[in-house]
Amino acid sequence: MVEFAIVFPVVILVVLAICEFGLGFKDWLSISHASREGVRIAATAGNDVTADISALRGVERALAGQNMSDLVGVTIANPDNLSEKTTYQWSESTSCHWIPCPDPAEPAYVVPIWNPTTRRIATPTERIEVSIEFRHEWLTGMFTSAPSDWTKAVVMDIEPQVYG
Repeated sequence: MVEFAIVFPVVILVVLAICEFGLGFKDWLSISHASREGVRIAATAGNDVTADISALRGVERALAGQNMSDLVGVTIANPDNLSEKTTYQWSESTSCHWIPCPDPAEPAYVVPIWNPTTRRIATPTERIEVSIEFRHEWLTGMFTSAPSDWTKAVVMDIEPQVYG
């Protein structure tokens, strides 16, 4: 019985640590996948006026199992000129779901700082970056009591559209 009293708390701590690490790893994999999905869509869309909103919709789909309120922001940028970037925040209260709204079909449309229509799509092309910042809330506080903000950025060449 004494052995059980000594070993049981250790087993519980190990199980909680595995669960905590597993949930954190799941969140990291989710934002990694979402940033890759967003940049693939943006690179394929090229200089289409809907490129940014299409990329953000891809991020939404990839994060479907996550709590969107933990999404700090999504940045779509020109990695070769960091002044050309727009950071979008998720908002349930707007019809566009993103602030500022990059959807040209919405009345609240705001032209992105790096306007998709100015992106170079002939060879050589420009590159595009989608960066996601996500807040992970730790359940037990075993590793840290404060939430962790994780950022994942993915850069890809914009697809040349020489045949269209």
